[in-house]
Amino acid sequence: MATHPEFDELTERFFQDVDLIFSTEAELLEFVIEPFSQERRLSLRDYLSLITSDDFDGKELLDIWNDSKAHWLFHSAPPLRLLLNNIRDRL
Repeated sequence: MATHPEFDELTERFFQDVDLIFSTEAELLEFVIEPFSQERRLSLRDYLSLITSDDFDGKELLDIWNDSKAHWLFHSAPPLRLLLNNIRDRL
């Protein structure tokens, strides 16, 4: 699957220790979505809905994430799917 520009930009914001900067998950999620305009948020929301759907199995989802620019690694799909759904729900 070709990369998605907003997803690429989103994953760049998951750099090492970014979670230590914020005291709550809500603050972290706001940080990762703040650079996106409304139009780009809709595009990212659609993409996150696609890759977290039942059409993508856990391995595919992990491959997409682990091939991204994120420094955070996931070894199983459920916590990643939860994180991406939480991001999607804030967009």
